[in-house]
This record gives sequence, C-alpha cells and structure tokens, in this order.
Amino acid sequence: MEGLLVVIPTETELAGLESALPRGIDLLIPGIGPVNMAIRLMGWLMENPRPRLMMLLGTCGSYLKGDNTPFFQAREVVLAKSQSYGDLGRCRSSTIEEIKLEDGPISKKMEAYPISELPFIANRILNFHPKIAPMTTLMCSSASFDRASLVRSRTGAMCEGMEGAPFFEIAHEFQIPFVEIRAVSNIAGANRESWDLDGALYSLKSFLKGLFK
Repeated sequence: MEGLLVVIPTETELAGLESALPRGIDLLIPGIGPVNMAIRLMGWLMENPRPRLMMLLGTCGSYLKGDNTPFFQAREVVLAKSQSYGDLGRCRSSTIEEIKLEDGPISKKMEAYPISELPFIANRILNFHPKIAPMTTLMCSSASFDRASLVRSRTGAMCEGMEGAPFFEIAHEFQIPFVEIRAVSNIAGANRESWDLDGALYSLKSFLKGLFK
C-alpha cells in the first residue's frame, strides 16, 4: 500500500500488530511520548516523500464517567475524534492551570481529519461503524484515579495516550490526511497489574486485518 505511513510508538506494540499490516507501507517507531513523536515524525517527513495517509496505531487508557463506569471497556477499538495536550500548563496538586500569553492560551484542541475523506480506507472504516472519542496526550500517564479525573475534567477527553497530539499537530501543519486508532488496554488511573496490553493489541490487530483485507 504505497503512500501509507504507519506510526506505532513502541516495539512492543509493533510486535503485537505487525502481522496485520499490509505490504508496501512505510513504518515509523518513534518511541514513547510527545517529544519522541514530534522529533522522529518531523525528521521522517523532511527526509522522505510526502505520504498520502498517516496512521497512528497503539493502545490507550479509558477515563471513567461521573458514575465511575468507563467510557470504553478494555480491548475496545477507538478512533480519535480530537486531540489536546492534557497536562500542558501549571500543574498543582489538584489543578492544571492554563498558561496564557498575549495571543491567548498555549493549549489547543485539534480535530481529526474527516474519516470520509481518508485515502485508501475511508469506506472500509465507515463500514465498521467505529467508536470515535476525544482523546488527550500526556507526558505522564495517569497513575491515580484523581489524576485521571483531573485531566478528564480539564480536557473533556474520554481516553488518554502519550503521542497523539503532536501527531495531529504535525499532520495539520503538513496538510497530510491522518487517523489515530487505538485499543483500550486499561482504565486510566488503575494500577499497572490490571492492564490488558496483550488483549488490546490482539483486538487492534483483528481490527486491522479487517481494515486491510
């Protein structure tokens, strides 16, 4: 599938998804976090032909609703409707304050590329009737329910990850069609022992097999 750049943050995620990826793609493994994503993706785009589509694949954590039920269960596949920098600001023990400059706040919310206009996969994705949700990007994933609730309240996101926002921002800057697809591995704030990373990757792999068949 020439012209498709697939971005998978870590080797662990790649190992779980590689067998579902089509031939002829370009592949980038930037590493964990927004800084790695920004550096590696910008570097790749400056040194290679412009892709027709960029796809970010990986896992994420689902936030809890006000009634303490999750927006999404483990292993559910979710497309990012929007992205934001969830902890960009002044972080206090119970608040994250906006930093405002003369031209406005430094935080931003970025919308996804319209699914119906995605090259290669638009019709196939729409046929799956995918779940779509606002997501946010953190430097530190939530390790307590209080922290997760704080970020959710601030951003309005339903899921958190660590690479999506710079991916969105760079795609918008270069005007390249893009999509972020993640499978839920955990409830944001839950202890690491409760995560189902293998199950999430298996679910996402099954989704990709259907998408690329």
